[in-house]
Amino acid sequence: MKTMKPCNKFILVEPLEFNEGEEDGLFFTTEKPINPYTAVEVIAVADDCTLDVLMGDIIIVTTHGLQTISAGGFEGTVVPEGHIISIIECEDEE
Repeated sequence: MKTMKPCNKFILVEPLEFNEGEEDGLFFTTEKPINPYTAVEVIAVADDCTLDVLMGDIIIVTTHGLQTISAGGFEGTVVPEGHIISIIECEDEE
């Protein structure tokens, strides 16, 4: 089995989808505003990344930094390390 391994400080991610519920208000539009930030799950990390990001982590990235790659039968979404805004940390319940 072949897998995609990111290089050059890129991180392979899977965008997460959230149900944002019903829209309320008086104005209707055919276009949905684009959120400047997206929550993604980390699939793989380039060896040269300097942030402590691990496979399975949930991170917040700039939406415009996401790049979808489709080449040679492989497809994936990557984001440069510099577009990571936050790493979501879950506190352990005791």
